[in-house]
Amino acid sequence: MENCSNALPFTEHFYADISSDVYSIVFLTLVCILAVVCILIFLEEVWYLRRVYSKDEVKLQRRVIMLGLYPVTVTTSLIILLVPRSTVLLDLVASCYLTICFYTFLSLIIDYFGGKYKMMELFEGTKIQLNTPPCCCCCCCVLKPVKMRRTPLRRLRYCSLQVAIIQPLLVFLAAVLWTDGKYDGGMTSASSNTYISILETISTLTSVYATMVIYRASRDHLKMYLLWMKFASFYTMFIVSNIQHLVFGILSNFNLPACVGTRGTKVRANALKHTLVVIEAFLLALLARKAYRRDETQIEGPVSAAEAGFSPFSVVTEQPMSTGDNSDTSCVANTSYSRYGADSGEILRSDNDNKGLGKNTNQTEVQHNSE
Repeated sequence: MENCSNALPFTEHFYADISSDVYSIVFLTLVCILAVVCILIFLEEVWYLRRVYSKDEVKLQRRVIMLGLYPVTVTTSLIILLVPRSTVLLDLVASCYLTICFYTFLSLIIDYFGGKYKMMELFEGTKIQLNTPPCCCCCCCVLKPVKMRRTPLRRLRYCSLQVAIIQPLLVFLAAVLWTDGKYDGGMTSASSNTYISILETISTLTSVYATMVIYRASRDHLKMYLLWMKFASFYTMFIVSNIQHLVFGILSNFNLPACVGTRGTKVRANALKHTLVVIEAFLLALLARKAYRRDETQIEGPVSAAEAGFSPFSVVTEQPMSTGDNSDTSCVANTSYSRYGADSGEILRSDNDNKGLGKNTNQTEVQHNSE
């Protein structure tokens, strides 16, 4: 095999080239250790969740799928490092699993609310901000706040889940072009990888934006479920897996990293990218472990206004203070505000008591005047 070749090497050429490269051997050993530890952590998490959610298979499956993202990513990247020519095939596998996690994460949020209908009850009349990253304040004139109804929620779900269709199709197209020698991983105007990477980035950012809007609207209601930690671990993994591909593709055009032996710039960039993915996935797996490995069966979810017996607006309850015998006026104190409050019947009784007190006060005033 010629020196500085950008073609993905066969295993016999690859291992013959790195046999004298101490740094490559050290990094491969480190990656193997991290992969084994990550898989063992995942197995322990599954064992724990099976005990907690033994009576609810749906909740168990959703959490196992989300936690499985990290060992799947680590395993595919490790195989790519050991067998470089499997890159396109295993990137397709990792991409497909990642898109499954998109649907699962949104289903998990809806499940925390108690279903779509309860979610809509809780958000009834609430305005959500659309000028969120990556469409920030520069689009505030176009992306104005909207009330959360079924139509906006449906559109946001479609924008978030489109990546589950577009991403695998683009990776499959890349695999077909690679078999015909038309996909070389370069980032030039004549390279098919350039256009595929642009479409992947647009699809990724659209999905990130839509899910970010739903997440920001839900995070205050679902604090008890550590939703921010679940979101951070999942979306960081998603961005790392996709954006790094574009970054290293651009760096390879500037001969970074430099070629070593038979491994050209693009081959080394591919290896460096997947080495970083393994390390990052391992660290994010630890964060996801803290977020998911907990008993959430006893946590009370958010309560809608209808379930609490109130309108979703603030309720003001007033209690009159006791006054002296010669007092003509009554003071009102102990005012308390509550979003949902107690039972609505208690409020009606409190109102009737206040009305009765007002009648008694008026009668006392009439008697004083007659005297």
